[in-house]
Amino acid sequence: MPDQVQHRREGAISVMYIPGGADHRLGPLLDAGCCRAISAALAEARDAQAVLIMSQGAGFGWGPEPARLPDAGEAEALAALCSELDRFPVPVVAWLRGPALGAGMELALAAHWRIAAPDARLGMPDILLGLPPGAGTTQRLPRVAGTEAALRILLSGQALDARAALSLGIADAIAGDEDAALAFARGLAGQPPRPSNARQDRLDPKAGEAAVTSARAALRDPVQPALRAVIDCVEAAFLLPGSAGLSYERVAYEDCLQTEAAQGLRHAALGDQRAARLLDAAAQGAPQPRHLLLAGAPPALAEAALTTGLRVTLYNSDKDRVLAELHAVAARLDEALARGRLEEDEFAEVWTRLSATTEAGTSAADAILFGTARDAALAVGLPPDADRFCLEPAGEGVMTLVPLPNAANPRLLEVPAGPPRAVAAGFALARALGRGALPASPSGSAAARVARVAQEAAADLITASRDAAAVEQALRAEGLPPALARPAQRPGRGNSVPVWAGVLATMAAAGAEALTRDPALRPWMIDHALVQGFGFPRWRGGPLAAADHHGLGRLVAMLDRMGQAPPTLLLRLVAEERGFDSLNRGPGLRPVGAVTSG
Repeated sequence: MPDQVQHRREGAISVMYIPGGADHRLGPLLDAGCCRAISAALAEARDAQAVLIMSQGAGFGWGPEPARLPDAGEAEALAALCSELDRFPVPVVAWLRGPALGAGMELALAAHWRIAAPDARLGMPDILLGLPPGAGTTQRLPRVAGTEAALRILLSGQALDARAALSLGIADAIAGDEDAALAFARGLAGQPPRPSNARQDRLDPKAGEAAVTSARAALRDPVQPALRAVIDCVEAAFLLPGSAGLSYERVAYEDCLQTEAAQGLRHAALGDQRAARLLDAAAQGAPQPRHLLLAGAPPALAEAALTTGLRVTLYNSDKDRVLAELHAVAARLDEALARGRLEEDEFAEVWTRLSATTEAGTSAADAILFGTARDAALAVGLPPDADRFCLEPAGEGVMTLVPLPNAANPRLLEVPAGPPRAVAAGFALARALGRGALPASPSGSAAARVARVAQEAAADLITASRDAAAVEQALRAEGLPPALARPAQRPGRGNSVPVWAGVLATMAAAGAEALTRDPALRPWMIDHALVQGFGFPRWRGGPLAAADHHGLGRLVAMLDRMGQAPPTLLLRLVAEERGFDSLNRGPGLRPVGAVTSG
């Protein structure tokens, strides 16, 4: 990569091209060598009157990859490069095309001026991996955009478009091509530099303290350490000199790097990537549905299908019922417009793709989704060539899609094994609906089993402690949602054990049993399903990732204390000093149906 840092002269302007685009991501691949190459190019530009930095490819830089974070040397090299830009003696301009995320955003903020292409997106997704910035963004962004805006951007991890960046002062102009960017740089030739870390015009200590106080008040326990670290670092921007603030941020980054939250969020993000690859691979060979007939399916899925571009026909032989379903979908679309999920022009266009009928035979749908087996049994005159799916088992010729766990608005579906084309069609429909999908285990939903034993374990602990409120409160304090933290009381056995450790131990045991029954299953699938489908706290990564962090040996001892025999797989992992995550890696991952699980 270092030899791909190119630069040339345009009169008094030094133009520098840094790695960018899909093959040269300026996040994890901005290694120490690349930083040195950029620094060397800057050294040759000291006699220029201005420097223009842009990417070679379609993007200025992507955010960090969950599977490959920068090591300490790379992070220090980026921080040093950004500090060098702060001190550079002539104006430095960054022209941002496409995504400028993570390291790309850090480098852009270290430039003295920023101009954005119309397609630019600027943001710091690092917080989504449990990390604060590490190269000075918590110090530069408040000075460029103000404290309140900086906190909003850094704590959300969401990207801004070019116009939003311009309105906040992060971008100084919008330029559509290289000639316009070069003209902007020429306009600064001979002027003094404007380092972001020395600016004071947007730093209002009184307003900044109010923004920091508000941000802290909005935090809820249990809190990811990175959220508090970001707020503390932004506060340091108006309390400490620039260099001290940079050092403060660097320590905060290193402190957060190995926390459970950072490890869990990286695990969850990696699970998202694996699930997306699995979905794409599993849907191959099946045509993407374009027209969906919904019979008794929840309105949330109708909204999802419409907003992903499908034509949707609501069907029921009963006129009153189909009208009621049409009104329910209309209410969801109205809410989507009111909440900003749909723009006005999108709202109008979506309505052109929605219809309702009492005669299914008049529809040209290429896929049919039933809400219940009863809906499937009562349907008549259906398009004969359409693929048929149902959210519960509905008999021969109808593929089951299992919603996890909320049938009213499922975010994740499980696709049972079956004929390869039917399985591919099931994954293709899930993708068309904008939903995630995983292969269902032949022995039933492993994720549902893990969730159920969590509730059963909590019920046993209530029986032992006779204090349901205390058990529920303890589980919620660990981040569990009500669906998992509010068990139904029932007769049961159980010794008095620490609540979180006891529930986590039973979830780990259930996961180990599921992995033993189904060799094609992988721990990341269980974790992904619990996070996406059941609301298990994302910052913990999933129950099996949380078990690894807690220590499998400690959980085996907890199972013994609870009178439960640890599964053989769990004992083997402990004996071999491995964790569940070791089962996610390596060759030999076997398929489920037509699906490759690795």
